[in-house]
Order: sequence, then C-alpha cells, then structure tokens
Amino acid sequence: ELVDGRVNVGTAGLYHLVRSVTQGLLALKRACGRPHGNLKFTNILIAKPKGLTRKQIVLTDPCPGNQLDVETHAKMDLKQLGAMIHQLVMHRNPPLVAGYQAPDSPEWQRLGRHATAWRSLCNRLLTMDVDAEPITLEQLAAQLPKIAPSRWGRVIQPVVCACLLAALVVALV
Repeated sequence: ELVDGRVNVGTAGLYHLVRSVTQGLLALKRACGRPHGNLKFTNILIAKPKGLTRKQIVLTDPCPGNQLDVETHAKMDLKQLGAMIHQLVMHRNPPLVAGYQAPDSPEWQRLGRHATAWRSLCNRLLTMDVDAEPITLEQLAAQLPKIAPSRWGRVIQPVVCACLLAALVVALV
C-alpha cells in the first residue's frame, strides 16, 4: 500500500522504515550469523501504515538456511533496501540496469535538507553489485543518524523486536 498507493511517507517515515529494517537485519546477523536473504516489501510487516513513524516494523519470511549464500544474500538485502528507498520516494521501481544512479528530481527534493544524502545513500545501496567498496550493514547503521530528521536526534525510540527474533528462530528450526 505504501508503494502502490503513492503514499508520501515523508522524511520521518522513510527514516523510521529504513532504520527499523536496518536494525532488524543487524539483529538477525548478530543472533543467527546470517542475512535475511528475502527482503522485499511483502516481508516487512508494519503494525498500522498510517503514522508510520511510531509503528512497529517486523521482518518476516527469511530465505531458508539451506538456500542461503551469506555473502550474496547480504549484498542482496542491502541492494533491495536501496530499491525500497527508491520506490518510496519515486513511487516506481529503479531500472534494472547495473550501476543505475537515481538522478536528482523534485521527488527527492521533497525530503528536505537531507535530500541529497538520501539519494546518495539510495544510489550506494543500488550499486552493491558493481561497487568496488560496497557499503556494509554496519556502515549503513552508522550513517543513518546523520540523515535523521531533527526530532529523532532527541528522542530515542525503542526498536527492539522480540517478534522478529522469535519468528526467525522458529523459521530456522
């Protein structure tokens, strides 16, 4: 609904979604030593899409362990996150062209003072397969606070999701 319905999630909503997904991927990596491997919008559950900035976000349906290539799927998760950012901002999929870079546009400018940083992050994630020095999940997590909407710097929001770990443990067993 967020993508197909052309909902404008705004900077705060985009930040919350990307930050929550990143933290979910980090939790999975730390707890199970693996990437998600099947990241897509249909595998991200949002408690209630209205008011996205305060909703709990849970990752579901990871790739089965016997079909997982850790290095390949870790890069795919990040590239897919870049595609999701592109879809939420542009309301369309990025072209399936290796090395595609999203150009500046009015859609990106709607993100305000961090528009260039969001577009740059999106482009860096989209080029995971061709970048000689691809961004890591940990680097992404460290970069996100730099592009957070101002109120996020003052308010620490809980994002620990026991449901995520429980669902993953059940899926992996």
